[in-house]
Amino acid sequence: SQRIVLGALVGGTILWLFRIERERVTELTRELQENATHDALTGVLNRHGLLIEARRRGSSGERAWCAYVDVDYFKSINDRRGHDHGDQVLEAVARSLAEVGGELTARWGGDEFVTLGFGLPPDEDTLQERVVRRMRTVEPGGRVTVGVASGRIRNDAEIDRLMTKADRRMYQRRAMARGERSPATA
Repeated sequence: SQRIVLGALVGGTILWLFRIERERVTELTRELQENATHDALTGVLNRHGLLIEARRRGSSGERAWCAYVDVDYFKSINDRRGHDHGDQVLEAVARSLAEVGGELTARWGGDEFVTLGFGLPPDEDTLQERVVRRMRTVEPGGRVTVGVASGRIRNDAEIDRLMTKADRRMYQRRAMARGERSPATA
């Protein structure tokens, strides 16, 4: 009788420990997935996360648009005001794009962001102004340049093509704003 009670107690303890360990592994797996797909500073998707989500959502062949956003003169912001301030600028841009951008927003790298939406694309000037308005709460003289492209994204090649078109458009708009020759025609 004591052996049965002791066996039940040991068995129950082992099952309880397994349950605790399973919960811990589940939580660690969730954290790893979050870290693999999201930017640690801004909380928006990272490049990897955006591509995963774009593949998943774009498989229907629905019309999509992509906005490529770059913070103008970001290095000088960091140099003048410090990296902590530069981080605040990036966070403000990410928040604004998450609010007024597409369905998926990612920090593409450094001071560049990509937002992807479905349906009709936004007006470039309107989107740019909305991002700048939010950014200027942190950096009064701050500016961004936005380039938008639209098309279908049924596969990786179409996703890449759409992002490349938006990136080129952003550089064209920047060159026009600065009175320079467009990189596409240079």
